[in-house]
Amino acid sequence: MYSDLSRNRKEEAFGGMETELARHTPTTGKSCYRYHLAAHYKNLPKPSSSNSHNNHKKSEYRPLSLSHTHIHPSPSPTTMSTNKKVILTSSAPKPLPGIYSQAIVANGTVYCSGQVGMNPETGKLVEGSISDRTHQCIKNLSSVLQEAGTSIENAVKVNVFIDDMKNFAEMNAVYTLYWGEQKPCRTCVAAKQLPLGTDVEIECIAVLPSA
Repeated sequence: MYSDLSRNRKEEAFGGMETELARHTPTTGKSCYRYHLAAHYKNLPKPSSSNSHNNHKKSEYRPLSLSHTHIHPSPSPTTMSTNKKVILTSSAPKPLPGIYSQAIVANGTVYCSGQVGMNPETGKLVEGSISDRTHQCIKNLSSVLQEAGTSIENAVKVNVFIDDMKNFAEMNAVYTLYWGEQKPCRTCVAAKQLPLGTDVEIECIAVLPSA
């Protein structure tokens, strides 16, 4: 009797729920609790876009449209003149054919090949000391620059090569005679071996005088 009474009270209290569960629970063997929990969250109203915190963050950090992006085109590279003029004079040693030029003029600048202390008339190195050959080097450069339309005074960069730094002072004593206060930039290095066994070679870069 007690069992029947308890069963009747349970049926009264949960009868409606059991009927509802039986009507909505799928026959897949899944837990009723898990099923109704999922159904509960599925049926919750979705937050509106105006009140959604996540939507607010997304709209705040969304990328700019390309229509609002200003892209500045890269400037076109500067086109430099490729006109070059080869300089050749008989007042300086003749360059080896097909190897190099005495000088090249480009964009108002004269680029001279290195000159050794060679007499252009004899084709041989001048005799004497490094002082004599330094004089001849600069004399040869002066002849080339004169043919190009400028002078040794307009040299802006000079490179000096000597066979031994012990000869620096003697070479430099002659070198300084050819320039005044505005001396060109200069590099002087010792080389193990120079052309024709000479002890000094000089090259330079000069500018054409202003028109």
